[in-house]
Amino acid sequence: MRRRGFLKLIALGFSFLPLRSFSSTPILFKANKYSFNHGVASGDPNSTHVILWTRVTPKVSGTVNVMLEISKDIGFDEIIYRKKCSTNYDNDYCVKYDFHAAKYISPREHFYFRFIIDSIHSDIGRSKLLDQSAEKVNFSVFSCSNYPAGFFHAYEECSKEDIDFWIHLGDYIYEYGQGGYGTETAERFNRVPEPKNELFSLSDYRKRHAQYKSDKQSKLLHAMHPLVAVWDDHEVSNDTWKYGAENHSLDEGNFVFRKANAMKAYFEWMPIRLTHKNHIYRSFNVGTLLNLMILDTRHTDRDKQIEFSKYFSKEGFKFDNFYSDLNHPARKLIGNNQLEWLESKLKMNSAKWNVVAQQVLMTKIKFPDLTNDIDISSLPLEVKDYLPITKLKLPSNLDAWDGYPAERERIFKLFKSNKKTLISLAGDTHNSWVSKLHDLQGEGVGFEFGTPSVTSPGLLDIIKIDKNALEDSIISTNNEVRWMDAQSRGFLNISITKDEFVASFKYVNSVHQPQSGISSIRKFVYKNSNLFKD
Repeated sequence: MRRRGFLKLIALGFSFLPLRSFSSTPILFKANKYSFNHGVASGDPNSTHVILWTRVTPKVSGTVNVMLEISKDIGFDEIIYRKKCSTNYDNDYCVKYDFHAAKYISPREHFYFRFIIDSIHSDIGRSKLLDQSAEKVNFSVFSCSNYPAGFFHAYEECSKEDIDFWIHLGDYIYEYGQGGYGTETAERFNRVPEPKNELFSLSDYRKRHAQYKSDKQSKLLHAMHPLVAVWDDHEVSNDTWKYGAENHSLDEGNFVFRKANAMKAYFEWMPIRLTHKNHIYRSFNVGTLLNLMILDTRHTDRDKQIEFSKYFSKEGFKFDNFYSDLNHPARKLIGNNQLEWLESKLKMNSAKWNVVAQQVLMTKIKFPDLTNDIDISSLPLEVKDYLPITKLKLPSNLDAWDGYPAERERIFKLFKSNKKTLISLAGDTHNSWVSKLHDLQGEGVGFEFGTPSVTSPGLLDIIKIDKNALEDSIISTNNEVRWMDAQSRGFLNISITKDEFVASFKYVNSVHQPQSGISSIRKFVYKNSNLFKD
């Protein structure tokens, strides 16, 4: 069956597909007491296994037995595997199974899966392994999918793509309640966050994940392609670090408990393998073509962000103190254990392309002084407070790698010493970036591609200024930045062969209209040590 035909079946809910009887399958309650409201998903594919996921919506409590079926065809005429799975309240009735697909399926083949309770069945999902002999790899990259901020058109458009997997770099959910960031149009779009309060408890985080997984466009993408996911800050709270967050105060309770609640819900609701101590950094390989290393820049070892406000005095800004603290060699973003792990992955891998997928920009960026070009009165208070910083020509975002330059340099040295070119994929900013990365000696170490947000507002949604003027100012101010887009929402497509690395930014028409489509594409090709715009 062609891909578009499969998508149509997903949209129809597969209600007409034949079902097989499982009278031998034990169930504890009548089937009509259950439903599958949150679709299906697959994730963390490798050469042998892939995680298969769904969630049962029960009307009564207790243990639920669910049958997993896997087939080579969408009509399930050739069922190759069955497995009884159980779930209960302890994991929020989510079902996750690590399927040893290599025993039954060629790595070049797709397979189909569904979950059944008696005659009640889930949507059908499609998945595949990573083909270690592949001569080409295609995948998509996402970040910052704020449900109340608009429609997930980027997800739906990506479901139509011919890709092997997709990556979500974090901010898959947002923790704000109604009235918080990105919720201004929520009521008009009928996308008011659930629960309406900011997230703190395990129940809160579970309900928010459930809302996101209920979205029809999200269901399409999850059912169509396997996911590689990693968290950023909003899966817990804004601007998190190891022991706290900007959006958490002492009167809101113990942050450690809040973080634990968020992480438990995340591992329940995402098709991801639970790792030792919730460490989420891991790698994926496609033969000698791709070494994909997923970093956690947020929750493992990050030191607290430096605050500009602490360096202002009556005498002016304390530059010496600021740069002394900023460049301190002990400041950590990912920490020694993760650095050692990264080094081992570089040394033991012979892949042509070494890609680091992580949350925040590695690119050195200083924001231009635009005080004479914008209407300051229209700016939010936090932006007004930031304007003095732009006049000082300081690094603009201390929540990104610019706030941890010593450790960034260690990563650059790792790649240089192993004679590898660094390709960084980043999210978080809501805007699109193409940059050439340099170490402190000015030597090029690689390139960075920053993916736009799915829905979260970008720079031009905050700063009312001509688009070209803003982008040109940022590019001219920063010698590493080759190109950027401060307005468009969408996703990033990556296509890799032995000879070239192609990054295509795909933008939707609007996240504020019920219907959309791809409005534009910006394509960049890295080949023979040169990057050029196609």
